[in-house]
Amino acid sequence: MKKIILFISIATSVCAWTPNSWKQKQSKQLPDYKNRGTLLKIETILSKKPPLVISPEIDNLKKELEEIERGERFLFMGGDCAETFREHSSKQIINNYQLFIFSTIILMTKTGKKITKIARAAGQFSKPRSNDYEMIDNKKIPVYKGDMINRESIDKREPDPFLMLRAYHQSMETLNLIRALSYSHKYSSINVQNWKTDLMSNIYQIDFLTEILNNVQSSINVLSSSELENSWNINCAQLYTGHEGMLLHYEEALTRKDRFTDKYYDCSSHFLWIGERTRQLNYAHVEFFKGIHNPIGIKVSHQIEPWELIQLLLALNPQNEHGKICLITRMGEHIEDALPKLIDVVKKYNLNVIWVCDPMHGNGKSINNIKTRYYNDIVKEVDHFFNIHYKKGTIPGGIHLEMTSNDVTECIGGNYIIKENNEKFLNTNYLSSCDPRLNFFQTVELIEHISNIIV
Repeated sequence: MKKIILFISIATSVCAWTPNSWKQKQSKQLPDYKNRGTLLKIETILSKKPPLVISPEIDNLKKELEEIERGERFLFMGGDCAETFREHSSKQIINNYQLFIFSTIILMTKTGKKITKIARAAGQFSKPRSNDYEMIDNKKIPVYKGDMINRESIDKREPDPFLMLRAYHQSMETLNLIRALSYSHKYSSINVQNWKTDLMSNIYQIDFLTEILNNVQSSINVLSSSELENSWNINCAQLYTGHEGMLLHYEEALTRKDRFTDKYYDCSSHFLWIGERTRQLNYAHVEFFKGIHNPIGIKVSHQIEPWELIQLLLALNPQNEHGKICLITRMGEHIEDALPKLIDVVKKYNLNVIWVCDPMHGNGKSINNIKTRYYNDIVKEVDHFFNIHYKKGTIPGGIHLEMTSNDVTECIGGNYIIKENNEKFLNTNYLSSCDPRLNFFQTVELIEHISNIIV
C-alpha cells in the first residue's frame, strides 16, 4: 500500500508541460541524429505543415471509445507492422480498406455491435527494436527502425531527418484516399466473388473459401436491399488512424493547440500508443503523452508489475476520463497468469480503461532465422483474453492485429492455407520489413472466430 500511495503522489504531481518538455527527460528508442541543425530544420518545416487529422475527428473517436468501454461497441485495430515507402500505392490502400470493411461486416452482422475501426496506417513508420546495432558481414551497423528513421538497405542505416518529411507526405496521401473511400463507399458495390480471381492458388485452399465468401455476400445483399440502404451509417465507413508514437521529434512537430479549447492534440493521428519498450514513467515518451488530448494506448506485456500499471494510468489519465486509455495486452503464453492480476488492480482502484488484445507480439517464433507467428498461438491468446475477462466480469473491448490485404506467407497456419513445409511456405511470398503479418484470409478467419466469442 505504501508503494501505491507513493506512486499516486508522484503521478499526480503538477509539472509544467509543453509539447517539447519531453526533451528534458531521458529517452529510449529515439535515433541519434548526427546533424542536429538539419533535424531542427525538418522539425520547423513539419511544425508549419497542415495537421494530418483535426481535433473534432479525434474527439469523435474518444466518444466512440467511451461506448466501447461500456460494452456498446467493439474496437478493431489492425494494419502493417511498419508502413514502407516501397509498398505505398493506391491499390494497397484500397485493398487494406476493403479488408477492414470485409472484417467489419463479419463482426457487425454476427455480434450486433457497432464497430470502431483504427488502421495502423498514415504514420506507422517507426519501430522499436531490442538492439540499436546488428552485425552483418562482420560489420556493426545501426538496426533498421522503420522508413521514417532509416532505410532497410545496409548502406543507408544512418538516421535521416528528411525521412520524416517523406513519411508526412505519404501519410497525407493515405489519409486523403481513406477519407474519400469512407465518405463515398457503398456496401452494395462490393462483390466479394470478384476477389476469388485475385487470390494466389499456391497459398490458399480456394474451395474452402466459398462458404465464407457466400456468407459475407449474403450480409451485403441484406444491407443493400433494406430500407436503410441510403442511410449514412450503412453507406459510410469511418476509418480512424493510429500508430506508435515512438519518434517524438515527429509527434511534437505535428502537435497543435486547439484554438477553441486551448487543449493540445497530436495531429499526426487520431490515436497513438506507447510501446512496451518506451512506457517508463519518468522518461520522454510518457512525458509527451501526458499532455496530448488524444485517446492513447499503452502496450503491456507480462513483464509489467501491477503497481507499475497503476503508476502509468495515474500519470497519463489523472482525471480518470472515460475513453482515454486503451490497455493493449501482448502476453503470449503468459496471459493466464499475468492478465488477471492487472484486471484485479485496475478494478481495485476503479480506473477507467478499455481492454484490447494484441495476440501478435507475444507469439513471435523463428524458423531458420525467419520471423514468424503460428496462427494457432494467436487464436489461443485471443481465447484466453476473452475467457479471462468474462470470468472477471470485465469487458473485452477490442482486438489489435498486424495484418495486410496482401497474400503474404509470413504467419503459419489457418484453415484456408495450403498445408506444406513451413520453411517453403514462408519463402513463398514473405514481404514484411519487420514483423510477420496475417494475410487476407488468415485475418478474415480470425475475425470470424472472434465474432463468435463476443457477447
